[in-house]
Amino acid sequence: MKSRNRIRLAACTALAGFAASANPIFKGRVLASQKPLATGAGHHSVICAPGTDDWYICYHRRPIPSEGRDHRVVCIDRMEFDADGGIKPVVMTTAAAGR
Repeated sequence: MKSRNRIRLAACTALAGFAASANPIFKGRVLASQKPLATGAGHHSVICAPGTDDWYICYHRRPIPSEGRDHRVVCIDRMEFDADGGIKPVVMTTAAAGR
């Protein structure tokens, strides 16, 4: 990932977005509900594996068909970047991160 100022943000519509630069502007969704797998992707954190340039997003989601508001699954998915250093939309997976 190119070195520049980054801001991670979450919005009440269950999505994560990001902005980059000294004067941040919204650049798009990073993570949102993805039916039929899950809804309510929320409470995000971003981490970099020490000594690498491997980035991951940690979050919880509500698996479908569960309708209980307290039924959540903790997830970690790999983040990918485009040639300009922008974050590509994250695809929810059911596999272990990094595999």
